[in-house]
Amino acid sequence: MTETDERMKKKRKIQEESGSNAEPAQVFPPRVVCQFRQKTAIKNEVSQSKPDLSTDVLASV
Repeated sequence: MTETDERMKKKRKIQEESGSNAEPAQVFPPRVVCQFRQKTAIKNEVSQSKPDLSTDVLASV
């Protein structure tokens, strides 16, 4: 159980003992995580920005 659940139980218990029925705990809707597509692939950007060595240079090494 999470700490917030434990605190809510404790709060309800105290309210029941005192006999006051205040507003029920607020219920929040689940959060929505938006996932956006990338406009261009990262892999293509990296390969284009990196200069390629010519075969002549590689052959001399």
